Amino acid sequence: GLQANLVQRPVKGLTYQVAYTYSKSIDNGSAVFQGGNESFNSAAASWAFDPRINRAVSDFNLPHNLVLNAQYDLPTPGFAKNNAIAKTMLGGWQVGGIYTRQSGGPFTVRLSSDRAGTGSSQTAASNGAQKPQLLGSLPGCSNPTTGDIDNYIKTSCFAFPAAGQLGNEGRNIMTMPTFRNLDFTVFKNQNLWGEKMKAQFRVEMFNVMNNTNLT
Repeated sequence: GLQANLVQRPVKGLTYQVAYTYSKSIDNGSAVFQGGNESFNSAAASWAFDPRINRAVSDFNLPHNLVLNAQYDLPTPGFAKNNAIAKTMLGGWQVGGIYTRQSGGPFTVRLSSDRAGTGSSQTAASNGAQKPQLLGSLPGCSNPTTGDIDNYIKTSCFAFPAAGQLGNEGRNIMTMPTFRNLDFTVFKNQNLWGEKMKAQFRVEMFNVMNNTNLT
């Protein structure tokens, strides 16, 4: 993995930070024994005696993660500094924001039945031990996602495997769309009684770009 962080205060009142992380995690299964699992896309092993079948990137694998945040203390206009009312109205304002962009999480198409006849209790829909047959030789099925969140999975690229056989789809071979989010803030700081008492007016706006993020 790689972690990089940059913090700067280029001018008075302005602070910004850029943080970037690159990572890759591989395992045979990301679920824990107790306490549940944070990923709803986890897929159990098809055969308990051969966990290598599920060897792939982890359910929580996010290769790229970029976060930018900034805050700026808006300067009080010169004409307002000597006027109590104008200074109260125009002074003490701050604007800021946090922008996050990260790789989409991996996921697996799963079957809800014991198509291969393994007798395993892990074949329920919530465990997803068995996968469908990926028709990778069909045109456009080398990547069975469309990029369109309204119709994201190319269902025509999948089929039920023959009875008694496991499907050939690998675990976590697909990824969700890139996650993008921008939060924006406006603050107004006001002294009420010198340095002893202060008040703050806050406006916080989340996902101001109105992006649809799949998780």
